[in-house]
Amino acid sequence: MTDGVLANDESPTDPENGLVAIVASKVRQLRTRRGWSLAEAAAAASIGKSTWAQLESGQANPNLETMWAIARAFDVPVGALLGADNRRIRVLRASEGTPIQSATHAYQVQQLLSLRSLSGVDVTLLETEPEKQVRHAKPHHDGSVEHLLVLSGKIRVGPVGEEEALDPGDLVSFPGDVEHTYQTLAKHTRCLVMMEFR
Repeated sequence: MTDGVLANDESPTDPENGLVAIVASKVRQLRTRRGWSLAEAAAAASIGKSTWAQLESGQANPNLETMWAIARAFDVPVGALLGADNRRIRVLRASEGTPIQSATHAYQVQQLLSLRSLSGVDVTLLETEPEKQVRHAKPHHDGSVEHLLVLSGKIRVGPVGEEEALDPGDLVSFPGDVEHTYQTLAKHTRCLVMMEFR
């Protein structure tokens, strides 16, 4: 590692550095395929040019909000920023994977599956804790649909003004392309979230 940047021949040993290196590579690939400059890509994602440069060089650890902003700018699922896995049989153990933390809330997700062949489906595990403030989520990709299944705990979620309180076993589906909120109502709340992109 040189100045916090992973060299091409290094294999990161901890999951966080692995995430940084993968996102750096994918972000750079997406930008160059579009033919965008650093400034154009940063503007499309509404993040600073210096932040974008740090992401591409592997000097910044992306948070959940940044990942969503980049995915929206390129009109791809968040899973596209985490690399493709083309094995015929894929097992993700409970101890594996890298959680992506929110910058502002007690809220993290772990990417479980990204099915690009179905026009974009991301499956994530959401783990969250009660907070004083409700988490407001910006609209995702146009035409997206969010499905959330509560595994444990309790959460109130949905489009602004149409939120539903959910218990374990409850499933909600709603448009992901409108502003929506998440309010965790019980400790150790875990949800399976499937984001469907059309």
